[in-house]
Amino acid sequence: MANSAFCEKTKWMHVQQPMNTISGLAFLGTAYMLKDVDECFHLTWMLIILSIATTFMHATGSNFWGKCDMASMFLCVTYSLLKNNGISESTCLFLSVLSFLMCFLSAEWVHLNTFISLATLWILSYIPLLCYEVLIGYIVFLFSLIVWIKDRDNSWCSPHSLMQGHSVWHIGSAVGFYFLLKQTPKN
Repeated sequence: MANSAFCEKTKWMHVQQPMNTISGLAFLGTAYMLKDVDECFHLTWMLIILSIATTFMHATGSNFWGKCDMASMFLCVTYSLLKNNGISESTCLFLSVLSFLMCFLSAEWVHLNTFISLATLWILSYIPLLCYEVLIGYIVFLFSLIVWIKDRDNSWCSPHSLMQGHSVWHIGSAVGFYFLLKQTPKN
C-alpha cells in the first residue's frame, strides 16, 4: 500500500521509498554541474543540503528529514529569487536561512502551497533572462510539477511501479534547476 504522502508503496524497513530515495540524488548531479559557476557557489551547497534531506526523508520516512527536505527547498528557491532580483549576497544568505528556519519550525500544511507560490515567483524572476536554456528549465520544471501533482491526487499513481511521479519531480526539478541556475545573473 502507498503511504499517505506519496504514491510509492512503502517497502522494506531500511529504505521506505527506494525510487524516491534514489531520485533525490539528482540534486547532487545538479550541484556538481554548477560547481564551477561562480554565481552558483552558495546554491551548489544548498542543492547538496536539499539532496541529503530529500534522500534521507524518503529513505527513513522521518518527520525530521521531511521538515529538512521542505525547508531546504525554501532555502534554494528563496536564495535564487532574491539573487535574481539584485539583492546583496549577504542579504540573500540571511533571508534564505531565515526562510529555512521558518519553514522548519512552522505548521506542515502551509508548506506545499507556500512553496508553489514562492517557486512561481522564482521562475517568473527569470523572464528578463529569457533564452533557450531558461525556456528548457521552465518546461522541464513545469512538466515535473504536473506529474507530481497528478501522482499526489492518485490520477497517475502506481504504487508498485519503478517510475514514480515524485521521482519524476525530483529528476525534473533538478534538471530544471540546472538550466535556470546556469542563467543566474551576476550581482
